[in-house]
Amino acid sequence: MPGNGRPTSLPLTYSPHDRARWRYSERDDEARAAHVEESRIRRRVVRDAMWTPKLTRQVLRLLARIPDPAEALPQLGRTTHELYGRMITEQEFAEQVEAVLAENCRALAAGMCGRPAGYRHYGGRCAACRKAKRGSSASDDGSGSAR
Repeated sequence: MPGNGRPTSLPLTYSPHDRARWRYSERDDEARAAHVEESRIRRRVVRDAMWTPKLTRQVLRLLARIPDPAEALPQLGRTTHELYGRMITEQEFAEQVEAVLAENCRALAAGMCGRPAGYRHYGGRCAACRKAKRGSSASDDGSGSAR
């Protein structure tokens, strides 16, 4: 954030003219795309300003104690949507969270980590348990066809 306490903005790829036209009720594709991009960047800048390095450390420490984001994050006033959304946009943060969740997986002690029962009955929330919960009937190649 600059000295005035406001978040800095990210560069936009659309012209100011296209972004302004949406506000004046012009609904063509270029104006819509410019509006969507501007809104997304504005929300991301605010989101990034609110998620500090201190909060990242708090989240990782809390997930080490309570390895279920749905139980842990409300204690910090955050949601699982914020956590998983941040994991999508920040690879390093995602790796740190996955490492903490895998190390402290509740299903690991029961030998059920990476199985659907590990997620459903033992509360495993690591990547392996989440993947198993989604089911193994779909192929891993992304085609969506069952084996």
